[in-house]
Amino acid sequence: MKVYQEKLKSALNEEEKLYHDIVGSCRVLVKNAMHHPESQPDVLAKLEKACDLTNTLSLPQVLSDIERALPQLATTVGKKHPNLNITDKPFRFSNDIGRMLRDVFTHCVRNSLDHGIEYDDERRKSNKNPRGNIWIDVTEGLEHCTLKYQDDGKGLNLSKLRKLGVSKGIIAHNASDLDVANTIFTAEVSTSETVTQISGRGVGMDAVKTFLEEQHCKIHIEFVDDHEGSNFRTFRFLRLRFYN
Repeated sequence: MKVYQEKLKSALNEEEKLYHDIVGSCRVLVKNAMHHPESQPDVLAKLEKACDLTNTLSLPQVLSDIERALPQLATTVGKKHPNLNITDKPFRFSNDIGRMLRDVFTHCVRNSLDHGIEYDDERRKSNKNPRGNIWIDVTEGLEHCTLKYQDDGKGLNLSKLRKLGVSKGIIAHNASDLDVANTIFTAEVSTSETVTQISGRGVGMDAVKTFLEEQHCKIHIEFVDDHEGSNFRTFRFLRLRFYN
């Protein structure tokens, strides 16, 4: 809780600094416009951009509610509170996009706790930190930003996904690991046999994919190991948000 309070305080300080920077910039722009009337159109455009910044969120702010809920979620499934590692870069999201990402990452974090990150004893046998780790990273491009999500759990159960996909006629028996992994975006496929308290039945990534596509986003899986043909493979999700 102390760590969370420190991060929250840091986020609030960041917001206060941004506010003062914007106010200061606006005053300079207005002063320049008064002395140079010919620059007023350019000044107005810059003022509009400054105002837009006040209605934005950093990635840590988008994820603050999720981070606060993590301890209780972990306790619900009998696991230790995982470390949430957020790459804080100078990129900001509109409030609408922030709410969308919060919903998506809430779903992913619940699935990581429920299906990905192992129980303490299993992690110790694999020489892993009992707490587990979740990484969320944002990278800005010229026409889009890329969000990466990954945990250090046991990975996708490709063996089970392959059997399910073949039995339902979704993939061929000799399908590649990536084709097998992509079946998690199909509503008929689930590696979970029970309904749980925090993430429901199965991975539910079909709903996440549909939701993102409705928001003009893309999502795909990227393996982070080279163990082609293994029963389990480590992976991460990539989400691309296009903007002007």
